[in-house]
Amino acid sequence: MAGVHFSSRTNSTLFTNCCGVAICDDESKCPHCGREVPGTSRARWNMAMRELYGSKEVEKMRSKYR
Repeated sequence: MAGVHFSSRTNSTLFTNCCGVAICDDESKCPHCGREVPGTSRARWNMAMRELYGSKEVEKMRSKYR
């Protein structure tokens, strides 16, 4: 099973952790190697945000807008 990440803080495109290729919201497998990339688009977004910023920082950012 592969995860996803953002390439930088200024790029919102999701990339797979296994091959580093871009993945669309409607794709359930890595476009390059075919490994499963689980989760909904929202779950993937959350995964990438936590990887980039860390869980504490994400919660801090979100609490400002609740």
